[in-house]
Amino acid sequence: DIYNPRLAEIISSLMKQYQLEPEMLRLEITESAYMEDPRQLTRTVDALRQLGFSVEMDDFGSGYSSLNMLRDVPVDMLKLDMRFLGGDSEDTRGGSILASVVRMAHWIHLPVLAEGVETREQAEYLKSIGCLYMQGYYFYRPIPAKEFKQLLQQKSNDHGRITTFEDDDAAGTADFLSPSAQATLLFNSYVGGAAIIESDGTNIEALRVNDRFIELLGTTMEEYSKVQTHLLDRFDAENQEKFINTIRTAIETEQETRCELCSLPFKPGEEKIYTSINLRCLARNASRYVFYMAMDNITQQVHLQQQNRRLNEHLSAVMNSVPCGIFQFSINHENFYHGTLLEYNDTAWKMMGYRRREDYPQHDNGDPRMADIYPTDIPLFVKTAEQARDADYSERFTCENRMVKQDGSVRWVSTLFQKVKYADDTDSIQIIFSDITDRILPDLDKIIDMLSSMYSVVLLLDFARDVFQIYKTEGQEDSNVVCRNDSIATGTRWIEEHVCEEERAELLKMYTEEYRNQAFEKKEFPTTEFHIVKDGALIPCASTMMKVDNERCFWCMTELSEKKTA
Repeated sequence: DIYNPRLAEIISSLMKQYQLEPEMLRLEITESAYMEDPRQLTRTVDALRQLGFSVEMDDFGSGYSSLNMLRDVPVDMLKLDMRFLGGDSEDTRGGSILASVVRMAHWIHLPVLAEGVETREQAEYLKSIGCLYMQGYYFYRPIPAKEFKQLLQQKSNDHGRITTFEDDDAAGTADFLSPSAQATLLFNSYVGGAAIIESDGTNIEALRVNDRFIELLGTTMEEYSKVQTHLLDRFDAENQEKFINTIRTAIETEQETRCELCSLPFKPGEEKIYTSINLRCLARNASRYVFYMAMDNITQQVHLQQQNRRLNEHLSAVMNSVPCGIFQFSINHENFYHGTLLEYNDTAWKMMGYRRREDYPQHDNGDPRMADIYPTDIPLFVKTAEQARDADYSERFTCENRMVKQDGSVRWVSTLFQKVKYADDTDSIQIIFSDITDRILPDLDKIIDMLSSMYSVVLLLDFARDVFQIYKTEGQEDSNVVCRNDSIATGTRWIEEHVCEEERAELLKMYTEEYRNQAFEKKEFPTTEFHIVKDGALIPCASTMMKVDNERCFWCMTELSEKKTA
């Protein structure tokens, strides 16, 4: 008699008599017992639990269940009667109520066991709403003790695993919270993880999840049930905000929304889990919204992306540390000039004299327009690049050409071309520049220093680009100023403005192509003496030219009154 004040004492005495431990006996009370004398029932249950017995509320839902009973009676498990659903397998209303009871039990941390489970469909549905404990004819009908012992031994060998239910006759759609066989089968048959969640804007709760959802999270339904009433607890603050914002977007747009989340591990020491989720709002009730959520585990993809990013950072550091300029251009088979700049290292833009890394693509506008290649070297440069473009990946092609820096100075480089695969597996041309100016013109700096000590004006004339670089002018040492104006016109204008009229013709000869070609071919330039008008007086001067390469030469001038020996 549950109302016997000595019930706990009597049962405890029997356990001692038969040498049994309290945890070996599970006691059941019915909800109808609460209706007769709630206070005595509560006292008796408290006494039994203090002695170590587990007390379960049996047949909840079969009578006139009271929420007060769940609040007042401290039971260890709630046992639901499957007759609570009624006889209709399509009882959507009963399924929603059952799901709510299970959710309510989860909120007060009360385990739930479903009695009277007779079909696979019922078992699958119960599992999907978080009811993890079941009993009924579906698992086994009553059998003799000997057969039961054999059954336990058999199940211990195959881990009690139940064969997956398969049915090819499932068709159509059903209410996501319906306990019907068809709805349960459809929900559990989705290719990816699927869940029905509810949110009030501050909390997110899982109402129902399918098997694949649990599998993708790498956990069990038992573990997941501990967090399903407070899903946000599985995320840090940043991902909580991202999840909530995605829900708000789904509500506002009434469209499917997507985000990627990083969730905390279920157990200490495990890795974080990265998931991609798609949400669609299904229904609204006051301030609460119900969503369908499709989920995929992208942890492996994220780790690969992180690994690739670290590898790229490492490769970038290596590329930026080498003393060579490295470029990669996409291949345009119709026109090499129309290839797109893909990658370049820090050495490349520094070699070309740019102040910042981002200045180079702005200048180049995304395609190799040869703006930094010396004009007369462009045909050789393009020809070598096209050879690499049309060759195998293992072949390399080189040429020596000049590169024009941003300050107008010219450097000799050895250029290597090779066809390689870019990150997206498309063909590209890799170009590597190495500065070889010191090899081609080993004494250039010494020559400039020598000329600057001997002459009052030292210019480097570049006839191919029609510019000149000032290395020294009167009263200013090593100005290194570049004039990009028409050098021939500028030089002609200076001669006409400063040189005596009778002596101008001889000086103007050096600006004729015929004169330059003869002088470049002979590799010698005569010294010319002339007078300039300075402060109303005639100052004797001398000028000479010195070849650098086939398009450039130094032009030097000094006043003979200062250095007659020049």
